[in-house]
Amino acid sequence: MGRRLSLVCGCIFVMMGLGEFVRVGRSVLAGSITRNQCRRIVHYTRENMARRLSDPRGTPSRPSGPSLGFKPRCGSLRALPGLYESMWVGSSDVAKERSKSRSTRGLFSRGGLNAGFYSGEVKTTGEGGQDFRPAQVRMFSKRRRRSYMYKGDPDDVLVVADIDDKDIMDTTNSNTTSPTDLNSQQHANKIFPKPLVKQKVVVEIEDLAFGGKGIARVATSLGLFVLFIPNTIPGQIVKARVTKSKKDYGECKVLEVIRRSVNETDIPFQPIPGAPYARLPIQVQEKYKLNLTLDLFQRMGRISGAQLLFDSYISAPNPWNYRNKVEYSFSRDVYHPETRENIVGFGLGYKRRGSFWLVENVVKDTGIFDASFENKMPEIRTLLEKSGLPAYYNKLNSGFFRNLVVRKSFVDDKLLINLVTTSENCTQFDQQHFKVGLLDILGEKRVGGILHTVNDDIGDSVVSPRNGSTTLLHGSDTIRENILGLDFQISSKSFFQTNPLSAIELYTKALNYVMDNQQTLKPGSILMDLFCGTGTIAQLLAKTFPKAKVIGVEIVKEAVMDAKLNAQKNGLKNVEFFDQDVGKFLSMNRNGSANGTANVNAYGSASVSAHGSDIHTLVLDPPRGGIAPKALKRVIGLGASQIVYVSCNPASQVRDAMVLEEAGYSLHKFSLVDQFPHTSHIETVALFRKRQPATSGSEANLLDLDRNPDILDLPDIDDRRF
Repeated sequence: MGRRLSLVCGCIFVMMGLGEFVRVGRSVLAGSITRNQCRRIVHYTRENMARRLSDPRGTPSRPSGPSLGFKPRCGSLRALPGLYESMWVGSSDVAKERSKSRSTRGLFSRGGLNAGFYSGEVKTTGEGGQDFRPAQVRMFSKRRRRSYMYKGDPDDVLVVADIDDKDIMDTTNSNTTSPTDLNSQQHANKIFPKPLVKQKVVVEIEDLAFGGKGIARVATSLGLFVLFIPNTIPGQIVKARVTKSKKDYGECKVLEVIRRSVNETDIPFQPIPGAPYARLPIQVQEKYKLNLTLDLFQRMGRISGAQLLFDSYISAPNPWNYRNKVEYSFSRDVYHPETRENIVGFGLGYKRRGSFWLVENVVKDTGIFDASFENKMPEIRTLLEKSGLPAYYNKLNSGFFRNLVVRKSFVDDKLLINLVTTSENCTQFDQQHFKVGLLDILGEKRVGGILHTVNDDIGDSVVSPRNGSTTLLHGSDTIRENILGLDFQISSKSFFQTNPLSAIELYTKALNYVMDNQQTLKPGSILMDLFCGTGTIAQLLAKTFPKAKVIGVEIVKEAVMDAKLNAQKNGLKNVEFFDQDVGKFLSMNRNGSANGTANVNAYGSASVSAHGSDIHTLVLDPPRGGIAPKALKRVIGLGASQIVYVSCNPASQVRDAMVLEEAGYSLHKFSLVDQFPHTSHIETVALFRKRQPATSGSEANLLDLDRNPDILDLPDIDDRRF
């Protein structure tokens, strides 16, 4: 018996790994799994898994008892033909044993496959006999949390909101369960079944969570079930599809708005997915953003008295047509919002929400980008469609036209246009005809440059395609923008604030925070701008504090090249830029090694490592994900007197603020800057100060700032609006 048991356990060990072997071995020793059941696990794992992978639609026999089902980790439960049509192990004895607990934990998950027992409701079919019937699917695995999958008709709609039958019928198919029956049956007692994954629901948005997620509540027999639906407004009644269903909450993707909120108004612009709150008055948008962000700082960040630390809310100077860059997409599949139909054609516009292949054509001004350009979008689409080359089809990665990226200079009113295509039939594309046609439509004075980029990558990134090249067809490959008296040359690949008018307010607030503790700033002090992009903040610091040393670090090489060129044109000699990862750059400084780079020694490792106490201010402007833990640890290790943290994602900023608090930095104050009207996004600027008292020098050693009066005499924007 011992030999056979060792042989069986050895097979399990080879197939599933040591961790699962220990768990199965414990079950064997405890008597919950017999030797025969272990043999069946090995047998069905070896033979039926191979058959399942080679023929996913194959249907093994259906013995009695619970099943051990496998599913690809990257797939979904719909790959299985049915609840009991996967792989079966066990016997009727096991079924009787498992019926006592009603559910069973998964045995193992390894090698890209998840395995787990599928539990169901046990019903007695006769004396001494039991039968398993699926109530709801529960999948357990070591790497996945529990989820619930809807197995009914995909066209069925669970109507939770109290709305008219006519409104529901307008948004459902003929196969959908009768809305009258749903209303009379479900709304009578106000108890609903729990929404499951892939199920369609009609709900009313009751509240709003941070990030623009609308909150809907469903009363079930187990209590309130909360649904989070992004890009919705309180008061709306929406139709959505459940994408995640947990124990007491779920997440959805909105399919369409059935009834508007009473706060929504009519606008003279074309509605687009990228501006879900365009119909909401700007004052209401700002109120939601302010309250939700303050609540985020207080609850998630555990910052007591967040309202007392709040400095100011800076509204967007112009809430309409504020963007300086957009990326339009081409597609073979076009969605028409008026008829709610998908047709095959030639689409150029914005992608439909929740879809990576459907495009909604831009036919007029959307209120987000340049009005004159978007009003001429139908002519541009016709020009490219007449070339006879097809639009890109994401599902098959085929086609020619992919993207149209447009940048606008607010100071010169010039456009930089980049047409992104594949190399498929590229020789048939007449670049000269495209250039002449585009200049005729837009006017030669309006176009600053025309580029043609070939991108054969599967991904849609147009910044730095790995398999492609860029050709200049007309004019210059850069445009000019002016921020607080400094000129910036911006290329098609440069990172630059998308709302330049609001960026002026943002940078002014950041500079005010840097100067908040200027009495401790000595000659030769170091100011660092980490994640500097094209070096906008670093150059403003260099201009404002000409006797300080400013260091900018950015991982994107093209952005650093633009930063160096801009600094040279602006005559700034006290700023240096390095194209390195922030974490690696700070690690190199800590170790005192420049890896043979002379420029780094000038302002980098030698200065920072030897004069750590001279680092006065760190300006952080990381991506939406925040700062990596290791990089943040090295930032703290620099021991700067204060940190100015600029973020486009307050959630990641609050997370990093908790780490800074534990490391000895206290949040002194913070402000909100609305750079993205009609969206849920908000920009934050926070000032952190080191709790240790800084050593003060004599007044004679204090830095003579020689500040530019043009910067200091800007209008006061510190007044509280709420």
